[in-house]
Amino acid sequence: MKPLLKAQNLTVAVRKGKKWITVVDHINFDIKQGEIIGIVGESGCGKTLTALSIMGLLGAHAKIAEGELLFKTVDLQAISRQEKQRLMGYEIAMVFQEPMTALNPLMKIGEQLAEPLRLHGITDRKMIHDKVIEILHEVELSEPERLMQAYPHQLSGGMRQRVMIAAAVICRPKLLIADEATTALDVTVQAQILQLLKKLNQTMGLSILFISHDLGVIRAICDKVMVMYAGKIVEQGSVGNIFYHPLHEYTKGLFGAIAVPEKKGLPLSNIPGKVPAVGEKRLGCPFALRCPKVQDICLSAFPSEIALGENHSVNCALVEADREVEYVQI
Repeated sequence: MKPLLKAQNLTVAVRKGKKWITVVDHINFDIKQGEIIGIVGESGCGKTLTALSIMGLLGAHAKIAEGELLFKTVDLQAISRQEKQRLMGYEIAMVFQEPMTALNPLMKIGEQLAEPLRLHGITDRKMIHDKVIEILHEVELSEPERLMQAYPHQLSGGMRQRVMIAAAVICRPKLLIADEATTALDVTVQAQILQLLKKLNQTMGLSILFISHDLGVIRAICDKVMVMYAGKIVEQGSVGNIFYHPLHEYTKGLFGAIAVPEKKGLPLSNIPGKVPAVGEKRLGCPFALRCPKVQDICLSAFPSEIALGENHSVNCALVEADREVEYVQI
């Protein structure tokens, strides 16, 4: 199956004074139709900039410096502004972390949900009304007629996030990007939103790129996971392989920092050191100076990707394809 979205050597740079500094560094990934792919990593690793580059929302102080972004057969960097406006919201949509800042506080919910339809050429008022009612039912919001007349401040956080999801999928896009879409919600509502996204994935055939720093959330919803560190993807694979057979020391460190019942009463482990500063030039693996198993080879060049079966790969000089430890594909 051909990928719905394919990123090849995607490199994003931000302006600092007169210089452009690389913050997402030659990453490669693809998303197939109906897949839910997660990106996980510490704050500042490049997760959101990756998402914004797909949506064409980088702004004046950031740019795609190198690489390709292909949606189906369309090069997202080569199309005109008009073509991009037609594509975004209709084929590719995004849900942001905080709906209260994403929703217009002065517009009623019904008007905000109708806006994407109008922008993409639907003008019949009854059709718009029916589609808004339909999508509110699909995101499991009760009393849609009453809700259409409400303002964002009159809704709970969970309801606002459902409205944001409704606005994103009302035009039936093929790809949804969810950037920390459950972070601001309490645990119960978070579980409900994850369940809703999974349902939309199954009923609409919706592909989802799900960005989070929460490994528990990634495990609950995703089929595959990409682990990012300092602008690079250091490991990627199926949820089973990443969670039960992590290979990169950074991935292992993330799992070691999770509070689980088995560690009750014990101090949580942590990854020593700090993330490299933006623009800090270093040869080799960016995690090398924090890695407990660092060797000289780790400091010389960024390691090539090692494929360990169809659903797991890692960029680590310490992992060899023919190593003695038996690898189990999950």
